[in-house]
Formats: sequence, C-alpha cells, structure tokens
Amino acid sequence: MSEKLTDRRIITMMEETDFGPSEGFFEKMQKEFDLQPEASSALSSESRTHRRTGIVFAGVTVVAVLVLGLILKGVLFPHKAYADNYSFEAYDFGQSNSPTTTSQFDKNFKQSSEMIDRFHKGLPYSGKYKAANATGTYTVNSITADGYPDYYAGNYINVDGKVIVLVKETYYEKNYRKCDWYKELAGLFGSEDFACRPVKYNYTDLINGMSDAAFGGLSNAMKDAGVEAVSIGFYDPDNRIKIRLKSEEDAAKVKALLPSDMFWTEVVGEQNVWW
Repeated sequence: MSEKLTDRRIITMMEETDFGPSEGFFEKMQKEFDLQPEASSALSSESRTHRRTGIVFAGVTVVAVLVLGLILKGVLFPHKAYADNYSFEAYDFGQSNSPTTTSQFDKNFKQSSEMIDRFHKGLPYSGKYKAANATGTYTVNSITADGYPDYYAGNYINVDGKVIVLVKETYYEKNYRKCDWYKELAGLFGSEDFACRPVKYNYTDLINGMSDAAFGGLSNAMKDAGVEAVSIGFYDPDNRIKIRLKSEEDAAKVKALLPSDMFWTEVVGEQNVWW
C-alpha cells in the first residue's frame, strides 16, 4: 500500500531531492561571461554571488513546481488502468460447486454486467478491426459472425465478479494495455476494469463453426453418419465448440468428421445440459 501523501511528506521529498544546477551548468555560464568580459567585469564579487544564488533559487523553484504538479496530478487524476491481478477462473453460475458470493462479488458483478451490456449495445461492430470471412447464418445475441471485432473472442465473469475478455492470440501482447485495439475495447466497455486472456479462435471463427455444426456441412455429415447431437454450443472460457453426444460410438463417428481442434466431443448420454 502506498504511503499517505501529506504536506510534510511532500516537503520532505523535496528536501531529499537535489534540485540544484549541475557543475556543468555553471561552467557554461562562465564561458558566456568569458565571451562578454565587459559584463563580467561590471559585476562585483558580491553581485556575482547574488546572481549565482538567484539562479540556483530560480532553478529550484521551477523544478519544485514541476515536481509538485506531477505529484498532485497523480493524486487528483490517477491513471484509470487497473493492475493485472485478475483471476482467470470462471464463476460457474447455477452450479452446485459454485463459490459463495460476497457483497464485493455482487458489487463487481453489477459493474461487470453494465460493462458487458454497454459492449453489446455497441454492436454490430464497424470500427478499425472489422472481422472478415464471416460465413453461415448462426448468430450470438442476434449478431452475425462479422458483427464482432476481429480481436474479440468472448468474455466471462471470474470468481471475483470481474470481466475477463478473451482476445485472439495474434493480437495479444504482454503489455496489451498499450495496444490500440485494447484502447478501443476499453472504450466499448466504458471501463478498463477487466483483464484480457489470449486464445486461438475469435468470435468470427466460433460463430462460423457453429453455423457449420448446426446448419452446414458438418451438420449434414453427422446426419449421414446417423448421429444426432444432444447439444452443440460454445462456452466462452473454453474457446471451443462442444458437441455433446449420447454414446461413445456416436462420439467416435463425429471425431472422424471434425475439421479442426475448434470442435471437441463429450458423451453425456440422454441428459439435457445448459450450455
């Protein structure tokens, strides 16, 4: 935790800091006087001492004002970026093993829900990072595959109630908060209180895959193989499309048809599942 900034602390910080001009500064001033001997001779020893003192005082005053300004700016107008100490563990809503919520979680969740709602209201996306190669008719929140930013791969709420945004790995950098796409994303969410996690597939990829599995070539191939899925869908933290099936036999048939590792199978029998 940072030390409380008091008037006494500011004065102490300034006293501990060497604001005086360097010896190089005085050497340059001496050269100027040497070039203008009439000005130098006109100065008595006492007046030159006063001039040197005045220069020092002026230098200290200017630097002190600048430093104090920077300190006050940091106190009164702090940068709004947040430290990246977010947990990537997703909160499992409605599950028996979900952690118990707290008042802080509820507060965070309320803010996160507002941020996500603000993001969705800004869609379909029409900015600099427009997605390409959208196919099929499947939609998420009534938005087609080309209606999301190319860098965006979904979002979820973590165990602390905070937003975690998935970003296509080709855009991701360790210091991503300096990236232009991040600044745009923060604007879409209306906040910087979220963290980003790199993944392989963006939303365009996933929605295209859902169109293929639900209505397209993969769907037809599954029907030809005599397989009917219990459910098909994707859960953002997984960043893959999950095809749930009734038996291991059905799963083996479908695995032979899958076009990429975007898809994976799970045997659930006859049970119904929520995602």
